[in-house]
Amino acid sequence: GSIIVPGGRISLQGASDVHLGSTAVVNAGGITVGAGDQTVGSAGGIVNITAGSLAQGLGNLTLDRGAAISVAGAGSSPAGSLTLDGGGVVTVNATLAGNAAAGATGGSFSLTAGQLTDGLSSLAAKLSAGGFSNAIDDRVHNGDLDETAGTTLTANNITLTADNGVVHIAGTLNAPSAGQRGFIGLF
Repeated sequence: GSIIVPGGRISLQGASDVHLGSTAVVNAGGITVGAGDQTVGSAGGIVNITAGSLAQGLGNLTLDRGAAISVAGAGSSPAGSLTLDGGGVVTVNATLAGNAAAGATGGSFSLTAGQLTDGLSSLAAKLSAGGFSNAIDDRVHNGDLDETAGTTLTANNITLTADNGVVHIAGTLNAPSAGQRGFIGLF
């Protein structure tokens, strides 16, 4: 199925597990709007996906390969933000889009997971390909955040937290700042 709210806000919350199948589309990306001889793009929106209730905490979040989530900006407008929260196991195989045009602010991404399958390197590749270049905040409660040699995670602000594990960086973290002060925090 598809949920499409151009430039808007989409919140999906399951009391236990949330699973987006291979044909799921969640799109809060901006759109191009024309009036007369003017064409303007709108900013990307906000997508929040949460598996598990605050009271119970645990819930697995699974985003299958083939699923697509977009908070991309249109025209010269900035991208939006994507937040994934699963107290259990979080699996991110979907295509994630937070692209913006050159000179516009790329997407922001936040992840809170009990445990992350496929590791940080796989997620970093998806975020880079998807244009999430403004802020990346990844937190796992159990397990490590390992970025393998040869991989790069780039965003103006990067925060990596492993509550009961280690953050191990063998690749590159790059915070170029885009006119702001860049930030990298490892916890």
